[in-house]
Amino acid sequence: MEESQRKVSAQDIDLDDVLPKIGEFGKYQKLMLWLVCLPACFPCGFCAFNQLFMINSPPHWCWVPELGNLTVNQRKNLAIPKENDTKFSKCFQYDFNWSDSYEINENKINFNDRADVTNHTVACRNGWEFDMSNIESTIVKDVSVD
Repeated sequence: MEESQRKVSAQDIDLDDVLPKIGEFGKYQKLMLWLVCLPACFPCGFCAFNQLFMINSPPHWCWVPELGNLTVNQRKNLAIPKENDTKFSKCFQYDFNWSDSYEINENKINFNDRADVTNHTVACRNGWEFDMSNIESTIVKDVSVD
């Protein structure tokens, strides 16, 4: 009977009763908190905010697959309108049927039936083309919705 009473009494001991006898939160515990636990928070901060550095949006414009055999500058000058006469639009392209309207002979572009390209624009139909000359890969490019 004494053993069962000892087990029951050992289970009834509360940690709050034991802490004053063995020592509470002292200098050693504070030192461990400052030297071990808190410095571990800095890498967590970098992990939490690294998306700000990864989500760079490189220069982009509408992709027009019919003009895929032209150079980048030719594609932009033909199919992408300029905003404020300085920068190419990122979200709009000219509403023009490129597949039936031009042919390339000896690096010259010949138009069979050039309609009024400059007045009618539409939102990008086939996704975007990115200028990756300075950037290899970003979330914006890799996960862009076509």
